[in-house]
Amino acid sequence: MHQVVAQTIHLLIGYSKQTGGGFSRQKKMGRASNLSQDIFPYCLTILHIFDSGMPIRSIGISLSNTSYSRRGENELI
Repeated sequence: MHQVVAQTIHLLIGYSKQTGGGFSRQKKMGRASNLSQDIFPYCLTILHIFDSGMPIRSIGISLSNTSYSRRGENELI
């Protein structure tokens, strides 16, 4: 069985209307994955580095640099 995995995470943060602005950053993971427990720590790292502490209105997460992986293939690494 084939699964889609990604290697690059893109995080978009939009601040509240009163504050305005936001930021968008991406980070490449060490290995391609589609597991939330692999992706989420990278999102938190980006957030902690670039967030200004303003109220957040919207969060967007997208994945790129995708490929197909056979199930179990990543378990050998």
